[in-house]
Amino acid sequence: GTIGIVSGGKYAKYGCTNNWNKGDSVCQNKLKIEKFLLEESIINTLIRQLLDESSMARILEELYVNFETYFEASIIKSNKTEIEEKINQISVEINNLVNAIKMGIHSESIRKALIDCENKKRDLENKLSLTSLNTKFNVRELIHVGDIKSYFSTMTEKLINPESTFDTFSQL
Repeated sequence: GTIGIVSGGKYAKYGCTNNWNKGDSVCQNKLKIEKFLLEESIINTLIRQLLDESSMARILEELYVNFETYFEASIIKSNKTEIEEKINQISVEINNLVNAIKMGIHSESIRKALIDCENKKRDLENKLSLTSLNTKFNVRELIHVGDIKSYFSTMTEKLINPESTFDTFSQL
């Protein structure tokens, strides 16, 4: 069955939802675990993994490989002319949206479309700049172990003290 919260209130528990909702005839799994204990266990495991040097090394290596693959496949091998054509098409879309706004057509969807087009254009312009370099990136020089450790430290702090995370977002 599916695992979910099967009893609420102060002592909420996770368990098999089929057993909880449909009974023993559908699922015989009556095992339940307190919500608080399971969530604390998961958070503590995540914290240990985020602070573990060997885990960090594996994650960092995975990041390097993924970034190298991304740069190789989507930037360096990109067709410069194709990117320029896409930039021109998006520029026309942006001009059309701006003209619609100038004519008094104001809507949330037009505003979102304009922001989306501007973001796409900026991404394509960045991609175009990178294609002109025509060089292979050394991702290991761009992403340092210290940066990852700092990020993991921040994530760990947010796992340990989620209230500070909510305070941070409420200040934005």
